Amino acid sequence: MSNLEDLKNRIKEYPISEIIGAYIQVKKQGYRYTALCPFHDDHNPSLTINNAKGFFKCFVDETHGDAISFVQQYKNLSFVESLKDICQKLGWRFEDYGRGIKRHPKFEAAEALLQRVQLFYRNKALQNPPPEYRDFVNTRGLSPETLGNFAVGLAPGGNVLVHHLQSIKDEKTRQETIALGLEIGLIGRGEGSEEYYDSFRERIVFPIHNPRGRAIGFCGRKTRSFQKAKYINSKESFIFRKRDILFGLHLAREEIRKSDSIILAEGHMDCIALHQYGLRNSVAIMGLGLGDRALSQIATLTQNLYLALDNDPAGLTATQKVNALCMARGLLPKFIDLSPHKDPDEFLLREGRIAFHRRTQEARVCLDYLIDGEIPEKAPKIVDRQIEILEKIFLLLSPLGKSLAAIERLGPIPKRLGMTSGPEQIAASYREFLGGQRPGHIPPVSPGEGEENRGKDDPEVPEDREREASLSKTEKALIQEIELAPGLLTMPKFSVLFDFLGEGAKDSISRLKKLYYEESADGLRNPRDEGKLERIRGDFLVRFKRDQLMATKKILKERQKKVTIPDEARVILKDLVAVDKELVSLTTKRQSTAQTASPIGG
Repeated sequence: MSNLEDLKNRIKEYPISEIIGAYIQVKKQGYRYTALCPFHDDHNPSLTINNAKGFFKCFVDETHGDAISFVQQYKNLSFVESLKDICQKLGWRFEDYGRGIKRHPKFEAAEALLQRVQLFYRNKALQNPPPEYRDFVNTRGLSPETLGNFAVGLAPGGNVLVHHLQSIKDEKTRQETIALGLEIGLIGRGEGSEEYYDSFRERIVFPIHNPRGRAIGFCGRKTRSFQKAKYINSKESFIFRKRDILFGLHLAREEIRKSDSIILAEGHMDCIALHQYGLRNSVAIMGLGLGDRALSQIATLTQNLYLALDNDPAGLTATQKVNALCMARGLLPKFIDLSPHKDPDEFLLREGRIAFHRRTQEARVCLDYLIDGEIPEKAPKIVDRQIEILEKIFLLLSPLGKSLAAIERLGPIPKRLGMTSGPEQIAASYREFLGGQRPGHIPPVSPGEGEENRGKDDPEVPEDREREASLSKTEKALIQEIELAPGLLTMPKFSVLFDFLGEGAKDSISRLKKLYYEESADGLRNPRDEGKLERIRGDFLVRFKRDQLMATKKILKERQKKVTIPDEARVILKDLVAVDKELVSLTTKRQSTAQTASPIGG
């Protein structure tokens, strides 16, 4: 056994009833096993486990999957973490498999350099910090423990990092390290100049970590009045992408799981303050373009999300946009009212942890808060004004589509606005409104007044539009398979699969391609793996086609329920028979493929 794919296959070959039985009580009934479903309030065993198929399913809440997905959902773990947990339960050594995972050498080098620089900055803060650093720490009331947990450091003046890198003895290593530092923004070089400078010089430095606790970038706060930007971040690169980052997640993960909740703040100092006050399930966004990877990390850990963004016009803009992105991902965040204070940091300083906890308990669904904000206390009498407000509410609801959660919220709106139209008419108008929206549409949000000068941790103006479409099960499985076998990206026929992908999946795979394929395809694919990779690609092609056919079948079934004309009914029946034949054909193809290749999520 050499890598995670081998481990995945070994788990698939192991009796699924024994793996699930290591987590919950399982009973044998004939050739199947049953259990109380842990994913809903179950009193009569509704979870069925089939060893022959390696599959479980609850016939009440329809949760289903293989042994790995059971552990992922049961313990709120990522894919790799679930593999580790299963190994621990079965007495296998996970390390024997993890060694086979190889990342692009450039990524490894960047991570090693950033870890080295983090330690370099941290030591500078500990040795003999200037008054500006000590004043900041004292003003913010940061304890030594907090400073250590977040590895807060100091980048001195004098371009000491450049000198440090230039002191590397081996010339080749020195040149490669300087070039890498330039690419990921640790150092810079003036236009037309050969002289390098430290990007974060004379700034208090906050390392930004990935979920594993490895530094991937920095945020620097100014210490001198002549410095223009209050905060600067590492530049976007193959290792640092703000949309994918949740600041502090490496410290918050365990507490998020324990509390089954997460607090989302707007700036890293708010996150640090929340942790110092014991609210260790807190993370912060790095800009308002919250990406699918960050949203996936949240959704994997918990469904209970609390927004604690700034209490000002720009903060409300941020709340509206982040809420829309979360709703499009199937999350309904709650809103923590921080008034009359401007942010969590100030709230905790003035009122303390108990008061913040009380506000969290009182938090309402953010969507309801935003809808209430659009409705005036006194109902407008002018019809045009009523319609204008109604369309704003439609826009807020639109990420939920035609779901019951959206339609039910429209019920009381006509009365609150003083409209003569009934709830049915309003619901019909809302569906008509959705007809003009793109699939997965995120409402555009205008920047709040003074947004570009707000002085927060990330002072950028929000991007114009976002479309974070939820990934299908097959899309998620494909992305996981690429992470295990990046050689798929280099296959000439791989691009065929892109025709079946939504925008969110295309974006995720493009990022993986950039990561693994930054300089060349060398080392990503072994000629001996060609046949295996082709079988995996072929299997996913079959799965995507099957997904399309199932969607077509669902539409035909809905039409069949409503049709009243016999000739039309016969046409629909004929189409359904044709779809079923294609599905049988594809199932046969996939079973044939599965004998030699078994992608994740199969």
